[in-house]
Amino acid sequence: MDIEKIQVIDYKCFQNVELGCLKPINIIIGKNNIGKSSILDILEMIYGSKTIGTKERIFLTKIISDDLVKSVFDPSIYNGSINGNHYEYGKQFIGKTITFQKLNKKNQVVSDFELYNKELPIEHISKWSTISEKVKIEPKITKRILAERNIFPESNDNIMEVDSNGNGVTRIITNFLNRNQYDESLVRDKLLSKLNDIMGEDITFTEIITQQIDTESSTKWEIFLREEGKGRIALSNSGSGLKTILMVLVYTILIPSVEGKNISNYIFLFEELENNLHPSLQRRLLKYLEELTNDGAIFFLTTHSNVTLDAYQNSDLINIFHLQKDNNEVIIHNITNKIQKNSILNDLGVKASDLLQSNGIIWVEGPSDRIYINKWLEMISLGELREGKDYQCVFYGGRLLSHLSLKEEEELINLMNVNRHAIIILDSDKKNINSSLNKTKKRLLYEAKKNGILIWVTKGREIENYIPEKLLKKYYGREKCRAKFGRFQNIEEFIDKLKNGEGNKFLRDKTEFARNILNESNWEDFKDVYDLGKTVEKVENEILSWNYID
Repeated sequence: MDIEKIQVIDYKCFQNVELGCLKPINIIIGKNNIGKSSILDILEMIYGSKTIGTKERIFLTKIISDDLVKSVFDPSIYNGSINGNHYEYGKQFIGKTITFQKLNKKNQVVSDFELYNKELPIEHISKWSTISEKVKIEPKITKRILAERNIFPESNDNIMEVDSNGNGVTRIITNFLNRNQYDESLVRDKLLSKLNDIMGEDITFTEIITQQIDTESSTKWEIFLREEGKGRIALSNSGSGLKTILMVLVYTILIPSVEGKNISNYIFLFEELENNLHPSLQRRLLKYLEELTNDGAIFFLTTHSNVTLDAYQNSDLINIFHLQKDNNEVIIHNITNKIQKNSILNDLGVKASDLLQSNGIIWVEGPSDRIYINKWLEMISLGELREGKDYQCVFYGGRLLSHLSLKEEEELINLMNVNRHAIIILDSDKKNINSSLNKTKKRLLYEAKKNGILIWVTKGREIENYIPEKLLKKYYGREKCRAKFGRFQNIEEFIDKLKNGEGNKFLRDKTEFARNILNESNWEDFKDVYDLGKTVEKVENEILSWNYID
């Protein structure tokens, strides 16, 4: 990037922060709701169409280039106001910096060069005014992918734009495949090839097509992928991890073609690409992004995943920004050493000894499951059992389990067997009492029993289905509501019945919801819900045996 440093004052949670030493891949890490997405907002203000408000101020520091010096200090001019060749005089300023404020319609220089006016002869001040006028930001186009994204069947038209939430992906692929003004080989060959590279050896898609499907209200186009030996698969029936990969490929292959731009013209702002991606898929996707930097692409990635740190740990192409709170102020650390990286792992809830040295591991789907398990164990043990002392929760990303390849399935099973003291907790994902577990979960159940590992498959659809209906109604102030919360019901649908719009709020931050509702409850509320009381007691006894506690 041609910008050396970005300084932001009075924007949302940031009082005065800096991002320096920007690289082709810039990783933004921090806890939930600390401001990672706001960093991407700032980049959209600088390079995109997002408007800078009246309160916030953005300052950019740029290195003075040889070309900029030549444009002011003409190599063909000698003497006059400067003794000797003007360019030879101006060369001393190459590599120095100039800072200016980014405004909506123009840039305003706010400080002089590193040499400052004391080193500048008064008769040459006009030269610096000329440089100030010629300082420009290299134009870039920002393209953003939100953490909450999806790809749906869509009606077809000529609009070749994709929203940051995924709207338009089906349409743009359909148009490439079916309209003669677009190069269909970019989808049939290039995109499909890159998709297979990222998916790995165990899954090979032989074809990507779009076809019309009839919905209740209209006819729409759907993306289908043909898998070798398995036939055609509708994308809407596939996992969100596959959709994320496809969306990244659309952004980096098709959109530049539509807009007639080189990929070096773009800054890609991607939020939490790791969502519902197995670690091996994450690594291959990150490798693909790294390869694109060879062609000049620039990325800003927000993440909660330690896999991102591992994948890029020895790369000179990356910079890591760690957001933390200090005295209620958000600060940004530019991570440069291993000690600082350890603080990131702490924020991510990862410890070096999690797998090998922990007294025991509880494998859970994600952060909200960890909160429920920890609280229930605290309740039943009267505060005696604590994570970090008696056991360690490790995330496996439960929603991935329906999309693992055979090789990845083996890797996960081997990983779960690293520590012989382990408990695995799975959402059943059942939609009704007659539904069965998917193939991978059945395999995990078999392997766990074979190896003497306690495995807990939720009695209802998900772990949230253990929350009593009475407690949910009390939490939303709807004690008299007649709606029933079923064992296999989507909790977000039930929450919407209690209070319209709250279901989406729950989906946006399950961890905050878990903390809040557990703070208003006790063990008496939960112990008789389905098999919860007896199962948590089994988990408690297992942990006690790991720690030789009677």
